[in-house]
Amino acid sequence: MCGCRLRARNRWLYGLRREHICRCKGSDLITAGTCTACAAGSTNAAGDVSTTSTTTCDTTACAANEYVSSNACTACAAGTTNAAGDEATGANTACDKTTCAADQYVKSNVCTECDGTTINMAGDDASGADTECDLVSVSGASHSVVKATTMISFLVFGFLALAI
Repeated sequence: MCGCRLRARNRWLYGLRREHICRCKGSDLITAGTCTACAAGSTNAAGDVSTTSTTTCDTTACAANEYVSSNACTACAAGTTNAAGDEATGANTACDKTTCAADQYVKSNVCTECDGTTINMAGDDASGADTECDLVSVSGASHSVVKATTMISFLVFGFLALAI
Protein backbone atom coordinates (compact mmCIF):
# COMPACT_ATOMS: atom_id res chain seq x y z
CA MET A 1 0.00 0.00 0.00
CA CYS A 2 2.85 2.35 0.79
CA GLY A 3 6.46 2.79 0.04
CA CYS A 4 7.54 3.53 3.61
CA ARG A 5 11.08 2.87 4.68
CA LEU A 6 13.59 3.92 7.25
CA ARG A 7 16.36 5.90 5.63
CA ALA A 8 19.62 7.06 7.13
CA ARG A 9 20.90 10.45 6.06
CA ASN A 10 24.27 11.84 6.81
CA ARG A 11 24.06 15.54 7.41
CA TRP A 12 27.53 16.95 7.83
CA LEU A 13 26.38 19.55 10.31
CA TYR A 14 24.21 17.32 12.53
CA GLY A 15 25.68 13.89 12.02
CA LEU A 16 23.85 10.68 11.08
CA ARG A 17 20.04 10.99 11.18
CA ARG A 18 17.39 8.33 10.58
CA GLU A 19 14.16 9.34 8.81
CA HIS A 20 10.99 7.38 8.18
CA ILE A 21 10.04 8.25 4.56
CA CYS A 22 6.60 7.45 3.14
CA ARG A 23 5.49 7.80 -0.47
CA CYS A 24 1.83 6.88 -0.97
CA LYS A 25 -0.15 5.90 -4.03
CA GLY A 26 -3.23 7.85 -5.17
CA SER A 27 -6.21 8.01 -2.79
CA ASP A 28 -3.99 7.29 0.21
CA LEU A 29 -2.91 9.63 2.97
CA ILE A 30 -0.10 9.41 5.49
CA THR A 31 -1.13 8.96 9.10
CA ALA A 32 1.57 8.45 11.73
CA GLY A 33 4.08 7.31 9.12
CA THR A 34 1.72 4.82 7.44
CA CYS A 35 -0.23 5.08 4.20
CA THR A 36 -3.95 4.78 4.82
CA ALA A 37 -6.84 4.75 2.34
CA CYS A 38 -8.87 7.96 2.10
CA ALA A 39 -12.43 7.86 3.40
CA ALA A 40 -15.19 7.10 0.88
CA GLY A 41 -15.99 10.20 -1.15
CA SER A 42 -12.55 11.77 -0.78
CA THR A 43 -9.31 11.53 -2.73
CA ASN A 44 -5.67 12.43 -2.53
CA ALA A 45 -3.23 12.94 -5.37
CA ALA A 46 -0.57 10.24 -5.71
CA GLY A 47 2.93 10.89 -4.43
CA ASP A 48 2.54 12.24 -0.90
CA VAL A 49 6.00 12.18 0.66
CA SER A 50 6.46 12.80 4.32
CA THR A 51 8.99 12.17 7.01
CA THR A 52 7.06 13.48 10.01
CA SER A 53 3.73 15.01 9.05
CA THR A 54 0.29 13.61 8.45
CA THR A 55 -1.31 14.40 5.08
CA THR A 56 -5.00 14.86 4.32
CA CYS A 57 -7.50 13.80 1.68
CA ASP A 58 -9.66 16.24 -0.26
CA THR A 59 -13.44 15.98 -0.16
CA THR A 60 -14.94 15.32 -3.58
CA ALA A 61 -17.56 17.94 -4.49
CA CYS A 62 -20.13 16.97 -7.10
CA ALA A 63 -20.55 19.15 -10.20
CA ALA A 64 -23.83 20.73 -11.30
CA ASN A 65 -26.49 18.15 -12.22
CA GLU A 66 -24.82 15.41 -10.14
CA TYR A 67 -25.96 13.90 -6.84
CA VAL A 68 -24.30 11.73 -4.18
CA SER A 69 -25.04 8.00 -4.25
CA SER A 70 -22.97 5.74 -1.96
CA ASN A 71 -20.19 8.36 -1.65
CA ALA A 72 -19.86 8.82 -5.44
CA CYS A 73 -21.03 11.64 -7.70
CA THR A 74 -23.66 10.37 -10.16
CA ALA A 75 -25.31 12.17 -13.10
CA CYS A 76 -28.91 13.33 -12.60
CA ALA A 77 -31.59 11.62 -14.66
CA ALA A 78 -33.03 13.44 -17.68
CA GLY A 79 -35.52 16.11 -16.63
CA THR A 80 -33.92 16.64 -13.21
CA THR A 81 -31.25 19.04 -11.93
CA ASN A 82 -29.05 19.63 -8.89
CA ALA A 83 -26.84 22.53 -7.88
CA ALA A 84 -23.08 21.93 -7.70
CA GLY A 85 -21.40 21.34 -4.35
CA ASP A 86 -22.85 18.19 -2.80
CA GLU A 87 -19.99 16.58 -0.83
CA ALA A 88 -19.44 12.90 -1.65
CA THR A 89 -18.28 12.19 1.92
CA GLY A 90 -21.75 13.04 3.23
CA ALA A 91 -25.17 11.44 3.03
CA ASN A 92 -26.86 10.52 -0.24
CA THR A 93 -28.54 13.45 -2.00
CA ALA A 94 -31.14 13.67 -4.78
CA CYS A 95 -31.81 15.68 -7.92
CA ASP A 96 -34.85 17.95 -8.16
CA LYS A 97 -37.58 17.39 -10.75
CA THR A 98 -37.82 20.12 -13.37
CA THR A 99 -41.31 21.60 -13.56
CA CYS A 100 -42.39 23.34 -16.77
CA ALA A 101 -43.81 26.86 -16.71
CA ALA A 102 -47.14 27.92 -18.21
CA ASP A 103 -47.34 27.47 -21.99
CA GLN A 104 -44.59 24.85 -21.99
CA TYR A 105 -44.82 21.10 -22.55
CA VAL A 106 -42.40 18.18 -22.08
CA LYS A 107 -40.56 16.88 -25.13
CA SER A 108 -37.76 14.35 -24.50
CA ASN A 109 -37.46 15.47 -20.84
CA VAL A 110 -37.04 19.14 -21.78
CA CYS A 111 -39.55 21.95 -21.20
CA THR A 112 -40.43 23.33 -24.65
CA GLU A 113 -42.51 26.41 -25.55
CA CYS A 114 -46.00 25.85 -26.99
CA ASP A 115 -46.55 27.39 -30.41
CA GLY A 116 -48.77 30.48 -30.70
CA THR A 117 -51.98 28.51 -31.28
CA THR A 118 -51.70 26.26 -28.24
CA ILE A 119 -51.48 26.66 -24.47
CA ASN A 120 -50.59 24.55 -21.44
CA MET A 121 -50.94 24.97 -17.71
CA ALA A 122 -47.78 25.15 -15.61
CA GLY A 123 -46.63 22.06 -13.72
CA ASP A 124 -45.70 19.37 -16.27
CA ASP A 125 -42.91 17.16 -14.80
CA ALA A 126 -39.94 17.08 -17.22
CA SER A 127 -38.64 13.86 -15.66
CA GLY A 128 -41.76 12.02 -16.78
CA ALA A 129 -43.44 11.21 -20.09
CA ASP A 130 -43.84 13.69 -22.95
CA THR A 131 -46.86 16.01 -22.70
CA GLU A 132 -48.72 18.19 -25.21
CA CYS A 133 -50.09 21.70 -25.42
CA ASP A 134 -53.84 22.23 -25.86
CA LEU A 135 -55.50 24.15 -28.68
CA VAL A 136 -56.75 27.59 -27.68
CA SER A 137 -60.46 27.34 -27.01
CA VAL A 138 -62.85 29.79 -28.69
CA SER A 139 -65.77 30.62 -26.36
CA GLY A 140 -65.65 27.16 -24.79
CA ALA A 141 -65.87 25.38 -28.18
CA SER A 142 -64.41 21.91 -28.57
CA HIS A 143 -61.09 21.26 -30.29
CA SER A 144 -62.81 20.04 -33.47
CA VAL A 145 -64.88 23.26 -33.66
CA VAL A 146 -61.71 25.34 -33.22
CA LYS A 147 -59.99 23.38 -36.00
CA ALA A 148 -63.00 23.77 -38.33
CA THR A 149 -63.31 27.49 -37.56
CA THR A 150 -59.61 27.98 -38.24
CA MET A 151 -59.87 26.12 -41.56
CA ILE A 152 -62.95 28.13 -42.66
CA SER A 153 -61.22 31.39 -41.73
CA PHE A 154 -58.20 30.38 -43.79
CA LEU A 155 -60.39 29.55 -46.81
CA VAL A 156 -62.34 32.83 -46.55
CA PHE A 157 -59.13 34.86 -46.37
CA GLY A 158 -57.74 32.87 -49.29
CA PHE A 159 -60.79 33.61 -51.48
CA LEU A 160 -60.73 37.28 -50.47
CA ALA A 161 -57.08 37.50 -51.43
CA LEU A 162 -57.84 35.99 -54.84
CA ALA A 163 -60.77 38.35 -55.36
CA ILE A 164 -58.64 41.42 -54.77
